[in-house]
Amino acid sequence: MAANFWHSTHCRRWLFTEEKLSKWKADCAGSFSKEEAEAMISYLVVIIQSVGKRLDWRQPVIATAIVFFRRFFVRSSLAKFDPRLVVPTCLYIAGKVEEMGQIKVEKVLNQFEKVTLNNGRKVAPLYFPKYTPSQVHDYEFYILNELSCDLVVFHPYRSLVSFIEDAQLDNSLLQTSWNVVNDAYRTDVPLLFPPYIVSLGAIYIACVYQEIDVRKWYEKMNVNLDEIKQVVKYIMDLYADHSAPDAQKKKVEKIKLLEPKLVTYDKKPEPSVK
Repeated sequence: MAANFWHSTHCRRWLFTEEKLSKWKADCAGSFSKEEAEAMISYLVVIIQSVGKRLDWRQPVIATAIVFFRRFFVRSSLAKFDPRLVVPTCLYIAGKVEEMGQIKVEKVLNQFEKVTLNNGRKVAPLYFPKYTPSQVHDYEFYILNELSCDLVVFHPYRSLVSFIEDAQLDNSLLQTSWNVVNDAYRTDVPLLFPPYIVSLGAIYIACVYQEIDVRKWYEKMNVNLDEIKQVVKYIMDLYADHSAPDAQKKKVEKIKLLEPKLVTYDKKPEPSVK
């Protein structure tokens, strides 16, 4: 692994400006609008989190799978790949990269099916085919190719613990901040900001929630406060969207309408790298 974040492929190749990320995502949306593509990706990120929890994996491992998933669809079109199959494949790759022991693709698929299927009936709002290990291995090749085998991912969790200790905040705030970081992976934040900025944004949100004034501590730090504010905005926009009236119902209806646009595994794409 790279000695530190600043010399890693994560920093040099996989952090984008908002403008560049927006353009690449639009280019890779295929038959989806940009908003439709983001809705589909966001929905499947939640599936990744649910499967990871069923596998009893550490949160950083689940986060790595999400980052692989999001990176893949910055470079690859939803019109070329079945994003439902990309979910267990990214989990499988992340488990191996993060050295979670002997990872069996059958176990990943088993937990994936338990999350997405209920007694043989599809879970609303999206239908998930029953995938095979060979299909996962096929998609593993495509994903590794599109990611250029850049598999080093840094996460905010380690710096989060250090910052909490430095600010002399208690463990209850650590847990709240940790949960906020988990939620950040449901946004584009991991593709836009260094991990330590994400952790500082999460701490700020947790402090506001618990009515703790840490402004003096932030003022002493040599960090870009504007970037922290941007992280806070992304996450708070996510919370506002989820708390809106009928938000879940509208999301389900949107995903249902997008299902006919999804490609299936039998459409074999030609891998390409930007």
